[in-house]
This record gives sequence, structure tokens and C-alpha cells, in this order.
Amino acid sequence: MYKFSQVVLTALVILLIAGFISAQATVVNVSIVNFSFSPDTVTVDPGDTVRWTHNGTFLHTTTSNTLIWDSGPMSNGNVFQWQFNSAGSFPYHCDFHPLSMNGTVIVNGPNVAPNLVIPGTQNVTVPGQNVSFQVSATDANPGDTANISFLGLNPTPVSTTPSYTGNNPGTLDWSPICAEAGSYYAKFLADDGNGGTDTDSVLVNVACLTHYVKMIDLKFVPEVETIGPGEQVCWVHEDTLCQLPCYHTSTSDSGVWDSDTMVTNDTFCFIFDSVGAFPYHCTTHVVSDTMIGTIVVATTPCLAKPGDANASDTYTLADAIAIVNYVFTKPGCLPLPTCWLNGLLCRGDWNGSGTVTLGDAIRAVNFIFNKPGGPWNAIPIGECCLVAAD
Repeated sequence: MYKFSQVVLTALVILLIAGFISAQATVVNVSIVNFSFSPDTVTVDPGDTVRWTHNGTFLHTTTSNTLIWDSGPMSNGNVFQWQFNSAGSFPYHCDFHPLSMNGTVIVNGPNVAPNLVIPGTQNVTVPGQNVSFQVSATDANPGDTANISFLGLNPTPVSTTPSYTGNNPGTLDWSPICAEAGSYYAKFLADDGNGGTDTDSVLVNVACLTHYVKMIDLKFVPEVETIGPGEQVCWVHEDTLCQLPCYHTSTSDSGVWDSDTMVTNDTFCFIFDSVGAFPYHCTTHVVSDTMIGTIVVATTPCLAKPGDANASDTYTLADAIAIVNYVFTKPGCLPLPTCWLNGLLCRGDWNGSGTVTLGDAIRAVNFIFNKPGGPWNAIPIGECCLVAAD
């Protein structure tokens, strides 16, 4: 009894499997008409059956070019079928009309996942550079189309959002800012719609354009630093001149930033987004104007040193005299009056007011002779923002 039950159970399993395979298989019909197969090319999956039905007048055959199958002569109403279990391309013909009657059965292979094609590591420095690269995908299966999705950046940027346009190929564009400096992975997914997928990532390194100011010998070096909007300034404490412990700060005169107390080897950084001149000082060494500086954030190119009226790259009484000559339109150069300032009004604008007056000449004299009550240094403005050695 046990053996009988086992045999019955096995038979049922075989029937179920056979029924499942039969349910999954497909019959594809090809009509044999006068001197042609219609359609002449069919695509099937492994396990599918192709059925040829003679609907013509004359005798025909369906014969594999490699003799895998041969229907023999067929007349109107005859049917021949063949099951295809192996992937590949199977050309065939009619033995009676081999020149005009040809066809092909294409049997799909197993689905192959698409393959993402991505670039190597992307390195950008901001502001000034943007991220832009193309992604594509290939698919080995005939007829399959791989669609690409951008899954985002990891980690997520704090301020800006990348965009992905197109599909396959597609382009990722991103304009990060200094506050987002760091490493990111841009992740992509390719999907062929038939269960095949591929994921991959592109490493994106974002660096911030950084200017460095040293705290050394009780001074900020350089004293004036010109940068562009969105760029970063880092102050580095390297001073060994003052007594230990040696404390410095980078403190904005208007309260825009404050480093708090810094000791040797400390670094403080700040990103400047607004255009303008930003004077600052060290709170512990601001006496006698020893530790003062200015950050100039400009969108125009720097062409000259502020206060250097005679374009000599040094500050002397000749600069004050040139300013006086400009104010009173003294003869001696052409064209008057800007020739006294070498063609740039900002060269004589010591106090950064936007105009040149006797007050600028007085400020120049006070600076040159280190008069008390300062600071008397020339304030960068407009195109006058270069720092030259005195």
C-alpha cells in the first residue's frame, strides 16, 4: 500500500510539473503560403513551440538548414510543429523552393542583466567648477531596453540639489557650494524591465577654494586678502613670537565672524558669500594696529593696490601728493584729473568712500607717519584690491 501511494504521488508531481511547463510554454504560428513563410522570422523563449500550417497551393517543406527538423512534403491543411529548448538562431528553408522560401526561429537565451557604464571619480573645486558627467547602460538581450534612474547622492547635500536629465544615456549636473565640501556617492540603477538590474556609484569629491592667512610675528599675513564670493578663508596660528601661551583671534570688526581664542597650530575657517570689504582684528593684540587685516570679497578683477596712487607698489608721500593733485586738478599730466591716480579712482580712495577727497590724502599721511588714532591703512575697494610687497 505504501509503495502504491508513493508511485501515485510521484506520478501526480510529474503531471503537475508537466502541466506547469505546458502552461508556461507558448505556441507561435507560422503560415506557409505560396513561396513564403509568414512571418519569416519569429522570436520565442526556450520551451516554446513553432507551428507551421500549410495555407498554400503547392507542395512545401519546413526544413532546418542544419537538419534539426524536417517536416517532409506538406500540402494544403497540413500542420508541422517543433519545440525549441535551446537558445540560438535557427534558419530554415523549403526544400522545394530554397532560394525564395527562407525563415528564422530565434530562441531567446536567459535574461542577462544590463550593465551600467559610468565614469571614474569626479573631482571639483568650488566655487568655479560644477559636476557634470554622463551615464549609460548596455544590454546583451536583443530587444531589451535598459532604463536608468538616478537614486541620489549619499550623503545628501545640505543646500543644493543635483539634477539628472535624459535616460540612457543621461547626464548628472550638480553645482555644489563650499559648505558642501566633502565626498559623495552618486548612485544609479539600470533596469531592463525583465528582472535584470545593475546598480553602481560614481565617487564625487568636492573641495572648497580656500585662501590661507597666517597669524605670525603678531601680524596677519597677508594683511589684505582678496577672494571671490563663496570662497573660504582659513586663519592658521603659526606665531612663536608672542609669549606662551600665545592667544590670537580672528574677529570681524562688524561681528560677522569670531574665531574665539586660538592657540598655536589652531585653524579657523569662514566662508564669505557677500561682496564687500571685511576688516578684522585680533582681540588680544589690536593695540597699536599690530594685528589688523581685511578680507575683500570682489566680483571684479583686482587691478591695483588700494591707496597706491602713483602705482609704485609702495606707500610714500608721493601717493598723498598725487591725491592732492587729483583733488585740485593740478596740471602736469593728461588727461586730467584721473591721470594723477593712474586711471583708477580707487587708487586714491584711501577710506573706501567711493570718492577721492583731501580726507584720503590726510589718511595717507597718517598711515605713512604711523600717526595715533588709526587704523589708517588703505581700504580695498572695487578693482583696487591687490596686495603688493612694501
